[in-house]
Amino acid sequence: MNALTHTRMNLELLQEFDISVNKHLVVLGGVLPDLSELGIIPLKPAHEHSLAFIDYLRNKDPKMVGLGFGFMLHGESPCGLDFYTHRDGGFIDQNEMEMYTIIHKHKPKLNPQKQKQFAHTLIEFAVDSHADEKYALFFNEAVRTQDLDRIAFHIYNFFGGNPRKIRSVLHFLRRLDARRLLQVERVAKYWKNWMAFQNLSHGSYVKNYLFFTQAVTLTRKKTLVNMLREARQVIYDPYESFFESTKKQLAKTFFKPFDVKVLQNQLNGDFNQAPLLQ
Repeated sequence: MNALTHTRMNLELLQEFDISVNKHLVVLGGVLPDLSELGIIPLKPAHEHSLAFIDYLRNKDPKMVGLGFGFMLHGESPCGLDFYTHRDGGFIDQNEMEMYTIIHKHKPKLNPQKQKQFAHTLIEFAVDSHADEKYALFFNEAVRTQDLDRIAFHIYNFFGGNPRKIRSVLHFLRRLDARRLLQVERVAKYWKNWMAFQNLSHGSYVKNYLFFTQAVTLTRKKTLVNMLREARQVIYDPYESFFESTKKQLAKTFFKPFDVKVLQNQLNGDFNQAPLLQ
């Protein structure tokens, strides 16, 4: 899922269990594993090594543990939101055929080998456009109030990747107004750029250039805008059902087994009691 869906999930869970400390860090941790989609940090560790990242932060910078907790809520292992989204038979699989219908109708200039990736991205951007404005505002607040250089240091120090690019993307997010991701026309622009940056991170220059020019053509014809409008109508009901059922699963996995007061203390860097986040 994309940034605002992760933000909504993390904030609703924290609110449900009355956890008020370091919410900004948890929200950013719930978004930043997808730096891997741009080739800036490794994909598999970013989505599967959150427990080790929490342990690293506990030892190196305990006040930043909320960042690792957000990575955990995001990821594939243990089973965070992305696990239920991307697994076989998960949310993407359940809604792909509807997206293929929309793609076939609008006939974008698309390499057939990219159709599955395109449908996946269409679902996630359409879902994000349904977020309430309050989640966009909270994300803005999180990225503008936290120490981005400190966050970039720990992400690079643990996961590796390109430290200059990590820092640059984080500071770009500070300039972005996430409310634009609620407007279909704006979403189409960011989707075009997202596809271009993804492909510039992987593969040959010629293939990347061709993909980029195709994406520009799509946007100029407003094909992406029209596809997104249809996709967001189709996806709303199944998304809300998926969101509520998945929130229950995440609550069962990451919150209910633990003493919430101790969990809140540890998210605030206090590990005087036995650690729960392991």
